[in-house]
Amino acid sequence: MLTKICISSNWVRTIIKANILKKQNNETNMNSKALTKTLKKIFLYLVTATLLITATSFSLYALTVEDPQDDTFGTNAVKIDILSTDVQFDSNYLYFGCTLASPVFEADTGNPSDLYGYIDLDVDQDPSTGTTALSDYYNGSSKIGMDYYLELMPDSTPGYVALKDSNAKLVGNVEIVFNGNSFAVTIPLNMINNDDGYIDYTAFVGDAGGPDDVTPNSGFATNKTTDPGGGCFINTVDSSGNNIPIFMVILLSGLFISCCLIIIRKKF
Repeated sequence: MLTKICISSNWVRTIIKANILKKQNNETNMNSKALTKTLKKIFLYLVTATLLITATSFSLYALTVEDPQDDTFGTNAVKIDILSTDVQFDSNYLYFGCTLASPVFEADTGNPSDLYGYIDLDVDQDPSTGTTALSDYYNGSSKIGMDYYLELMPDSTPGYVALKDSNAKLVGNVEIVFNGNSFAVTIPLNMINNDDGYIDYTAFVGDAGGPDDVTPNSGFATNKTTDPGGGCFINTVDSSGNNIPIFMVILLSGLFISCCLIIIRKKF
């Protein structure tokens, strides 16, 4: 005996609709997971690119040169002794900083440690252009072609020093900031022939009685040199004149980036 089973068409439609919704939900979840995975990859790429650009920017645009302590000369009662100079740049400005062994003050304030001096800039890094660096007349031996120089002398506007070209013509006044035993000068690149930021330089400082110290003690400082094998150096120089090659900076940056990526991957 056969039993006839009747199934409501509404019930069939309900089952079919439920299956369709289930399938749609599965597809949505799969798409959501794929999107999340894609976003994670994009995030990792962005982090990698940001870290690499940051490391490269730091490597290419920073320079620090140390100077031996107690290497002053002259007979001044107060000895202003350079410990290091620091040159950095971005797309608009060149920043020159200097650290000294003791506090200094802006020229002509009446303090025995008022700072006087000159900073010679060879912006095209070509000794055949410009003129003899002023530092070379005061124990320096740079032989650079000085294109511009900063005159650390009394200015009519406090907080500024004169920027002059190789003919001693005033280009303009630039800001100088004193902070204890250091000072910093900000130079717009458009005031030095829209330079790319790479420079050769020397400097000498002293008090009102005359010069006390020159840096570097021999040759000149630069933030772009080449080794005999053709490799580029970022000229981080200690008192012994040792350079740190850029491939070492890149290697260390790469290790740092790799560690960051490993941590990020574990978190995701």
